[in-house]
Amino acid sequence: MKKVAGFAVILILAGFLTLYGDGLEGLFNISPFGGFAFPIGDMADGDLQNPRAIYRKSGYEFGISTEGFFEPGIGVGLNFRYAVFDSKELEGFSPDDKLQTINIGVHMKSVFFLESIVHPYASVGGGITFSKIKNKILEVDEQGDIVERGDAKLDDRFFVFGGAGVMYGITDMISVFGEIDINYLSNLMYLPTDSTNLPLPEEESDNFFIDLKFGLNFWFGG
Repeated sequence: MKKVAGFAVILILAGFLTLYGDGLEGLFNISPFGGFAFPIGDMADGDLQNPRAIYRKSGYEFGISTEGFFEPGIGVGLNFRYAVFDSKELEGFSPDDKLQTINIGVHMKSVFFLESIVHPYASVGGGITFSKIKNKILEVDEQGDIVERGDAKLDDRFFVFGGAGVMYGITDMISVFGEIDINYLSNLMYLPTDSTNLPLPEEESDNFFIDLKFGLNFWFGG
């Protein structure tokens, strides 16, 4: 507990070195991050009676973003994110496939309370998502045994997201952040399978997930 309290004091004192007091105009950052992703709705549904179900478990993600600020608290940027979701068990059967998505897009961020130590912000963005199913069941025999697995590429679609987070300055060039977003991936579609023994979703599905990520901002310019 003493170590935790000591670390908290160090962070608070370091916060006074933050570069945000005069605003962010003219600055840009490079921000690596990692975190967790939680499917909701059809994306998380494991009921095979729902033809739009994607039966995904919670997953993980990592990526990087960059932003430039043209006003004291308003900036625009680019973002890249790679996320992976394992499959749920389906009525006693485990498909063991993985949904992988690569999202590349743009976003806008608005940062508040520039004179304080802690800086909450809101962001919105969107772009293109490239997705595929790793180790998808492509064929089963008449006895229902799996005879082939492979990767199934999905149609390239778009994504949008919105969220909020908090930045905290550690030095005049580094800050830490935590952010929560809700994400929408449009119309992901499982490719049809020739199997009649294993009912897999084959319809387009609108997919939502919530992600919680943490990272570092490395600041330049000024």
